[in-house]
Amino acid sequence: MAHELQAFASAGLTLYAVLLNASGKVWNGSAFVTIDADDWTAYDIAMTEATAGIYLGDMPTVDAGSYTFIVYQQAGATPAVTDDQSSTGTIAWDGTGTTVPSGATRYVSLTEFKTRFGVEDTVDDTTLEQVLDATSRGIDNYCGRYFYQTAAGTVRYYTPARYDRLRIDDCVSLSVVASDDDGDRTYENTWESTDYDLWPENAATDGWPYDRFTPTPLGNYDLPATPKGLQLTGVWGWPAVPDPVHEACYIQASRVFKRKDAPFGIAGSPDLGMMRLGRLDPDVLWMLDPYKKLATG
Repeated sequence: MAHELQAFASAGLTLYAVLLNASGKVWNGSAFVTIDADDWTAYDIAMTEATAGIYLGDMPTVDAGSYTFIVYQQAGATPAVTDDQSSTGTIAWDGTGTTVPSGATRYVSLTEFKTRFGVEDTVDDTTLEQVLDATSRGIDNYCGRYFYQTAAGTVRYYTPARYDRLRIDDCVSLSVVASDDDGDRTYENTWESTDYDLWPENAATDGWPYDRFTPTPLGNYDLPATPKGLQLTGVWGWPAVPDPVHEACYIQASRVFKRKDAPFGIAGSPDLGMMRLGRLDPDVLWMLDPYKKLATG
């Protein structure tokens, strides 16, 4: 495992990540436990600056599943519960690596970037790939969702709080729906397509993912109350990368790449004008804001 946790920020910071599982428990270096502010120093996963404000951390040895990581800026000598959040992200993990190859999760390919900006040599290819990876994950972190697709047959588990509706991760399609009524994790009930609905109903037509799951009124099942009682298998993410996300990646990646020539985050000259590089471009914000996932209770 290496460099699966990615973030970008101003250069020269001390960043670390905190990893949460689907149940909201935190990784303490050996197991997932209930969060306790008094144990905060046990939760940090070190992140190092690769170059130009690109920070990388290693995913620990954990079971396959969907995880959330929160990146904090360390203010003192050790991590503290009062440290400011820098960004957040999600990672789909198969137990040994991410479930989708890194190149497939970039919102601009290396070839596209080099063509757009007229780069003909290969001298900076490695750095550019790191920049495109970090920028793509930074977009995910800002929006609270990712826009690539997982492999077909990716399994996710849910613990419904209600019998009649459930908010799910961004979903392109489901191939298998199964539920477990008695908590033995055997998922004895296999739902037919007539047993459930995905919402919004016109999501596929509009180019958006489904994000809600409900049993149909005349279906055979209700949502189970058992922990991890619902097993959903399918393709997760977005039907296609939206054009504004694609363009935002071009703009922001070019800014991050230029950071290597501006170690203090300022590019330009007093005569021609100065530009601060260590933040999201205003046009990027304009393009990404409609895609931010809103928190719901």
